[in-house]
Amino acid sequence: MLDETRPKANHVAGTRRWAGALVLGGALAVLAAALLGLSLRANSSTQAGKPRTEPRTLHPTGDFKHPSGFPMPERVGSFQRAEVTQYDEAGLNLSAAYNRLPGEGDPWPIAATVYVYPVRPGVELDAAFEKLLADLGQMHGGAKPEVRKNILLGDERLVGRYAIFGYEEPWGVLKESIPLRSYVVLYEWKGSWVKWRVTTPAPVTAERMRAIAELTETLVPPPDGSSTPSHSPSETETPNSPELFASGTASRCLAVS
Repeated sequence: MLDETRPKANHVAGTRRWAGALVLGGALAVLAAALLGLSLRANSSTQAGKPRTEPRTLHPTGDFKHPSGFPMPERVGSFQRAEVTQYDEAGLNLSAAYNRLPGEGDPWPIAATVYVYPVRPGVELDAAFEKLLADLGQMHGGAKPEVRKNILLGDERLVGRYAIFGYEEPWGVLKESIPLRSYVVLYEWKGSWVKWRVTTPAPVTAERMRAIAELTETLVPPPDGSSTPSHSPSETETPNSPELFASGTASRCLAVS
């Protein structure tokens, strides 16, 4: 397991503030060809609604929103939207893929996808998260989450779940397996699940961690008429997992893990 920093925790009713967890490591070299084609596809078993026979790739110009109002803008900081994908006939099950090509001093890219899809009646956050983790583990050779936490997002309005996977497999156009870190966030907003998958080669630098944080927290939508968390928080944490969450100072934290 990678050596991770152990920043201070900000506990709010047993839940850690989603804020700038830094995973430190040296930068690695990579072939330029591996920097393209990194958009992630959805795991359809986690989605709700009548599915399309084949997902439909959309290429909207400018800003774009899910019907719930969740923003999927063309650009977020250093991330560029690659495409929007529709998985159901009603257009309520959508994803937006974002890529960040390497910046100066960090030769590895970041591939991120946000999925917004309806909550099935009677399905609670913890049950949905357990199903998500099991599905992701199956997709990646039986991988288990190395870290899992309860988190607060968006001025501590939204209770979510967070996990980190570590595994080795080919990525992008690379045919040889490389070590990867994949970050998963799940929370509910206006009757929809919002799921983030963010993947980048390991070890992850502090600069990449801050970029991931800015992407995910910038797109936390505005309040839905309530200032209280939608779920009662409870601590769920893997035994012996390192402490990852630092205390945040900004009202909308622009540094996330």
